[in-house]
Amino acid sequence: MELIRCLSQVQETRSHVNQVYPVQEVSFLLLVAVSCGHQGWSDIEDFGNGNLEWLRHYFPYENGIPTCQNIARIVRAIVPESLLAALVEWVNQHRQKNGQAIIALDGKDMKGVRRYGKTPLSQVSAFDVQEGLVLYHQATSGKGQEIESVRSLIDCLSIEGCILTMDALHCQAETLQQIVDKGATAVVQVKKNQPKLFEAVDNVFQQYWEKAEGDQVSLTHSEKGHGRQEKRSVYQLPLSLSGELKKKWPMLNSAIAVTRERCLKGVRSYEAAYFVCTGELTLDKAMQATRGHWRTENQQHWILDVVFGEDAQKVHVGKGPENMACFRRLAMNLLKKDPTRLSNPRKMNKAKYDHDYRHRLLFSEF
Repeated sequence: MELIRCLSQVQETRSHVNQVYPVQEVSFLLLVAVSCGHQGWSDIEDFGNGNLEWLRHYFPYENGIPTCQNIARIVRAIVPESLLAALVEWVNQHRQKNGQAIIALDGKDMKGVRRYGKTPLSQVSAFDVQEGLVLYHQATSGKGQEIESVRSLIDCLSIEGCILTMDALHCQAETLQQIVDKGATAVVQVKKNQPKLFEAVDNVFQQYWEKAEGDQVSLTHSEKGHGRQEKRSVYQLPLSLSGELKKKWPMLNSAIAVTRERCLKGVRSYEAAYFVCTGELTLDKAMQATRGHWRTENQQHWILDVVFGEDAQKVHVGKGPENMACFRRLAMNLLKKDPTRLSNPRKMNKAKYDHDYRHRLLFSEF
């Protein structure tokens, strides 16, 4: 079975004389329990004891289920890189890779986990916005380290031919050149943290918008719902920089503008967001890339916080927070790949009592 083969990669730092409970057995228990909505150590222990016979279909569990204290100790002993390797192997087997992938790179704070009493632990993720899967993630100590963490993550990814999207924090020449060198295209928002570049892009579009509407080319999408009307238009223009800007940003080829006109309860608002791109996209792909980046908020961050309760987690010691974050993301991927037309909470609840469904959820036999 693919999942069990992936978990066979998990390694630990415990001495061999203390391995009464094999790390692969505990890893499988954790993944199943988290996929069923269990979060605390005691809940995971109770789930294991209540489903021991079912678990023995996959692993021996000769010594039964460890106590909640032992579960916590074993989680701290797991080597995070080995658990991440299991996630990466599983997701690479299950991605459809239809067309040009759009991958959002974004960070998320785990508010309940603080290092040295101050800085929340952050997870920087690579998220396939079209398939809704976490491809890779890496721990970092807060926003101050996110730029370096994203560059490290890019080094680890196979991204040739992909489009990578990032927020304005990562509008950094070194980061964009790194993406180009790996054969990918970068689309990154530009704000006033790069004032000269922002001014140059703003000037390009302000001059363009002075033309007659019939001379402008854009792609427009309108939506209505919940008392709100929104019209979103995307424009793309060549970006010809000069002087110091060209020297600093030689990898930039085009600029994208997204305008949003909203009417909510009779109140109208207008805003424009600018992006720079290291390649040239069709307007349709530019719309997908700029809009798709924010899907990571409701397709990943929201699910992790609301469904898996990540912000409420209080695991602080050792590598426990990083490892549990990885288990949650692998469980979230499992739920996403399940085609059953149920909400994530209902899938998790169904997996608690329906053994056949639980098996299909874990091993994708749909």
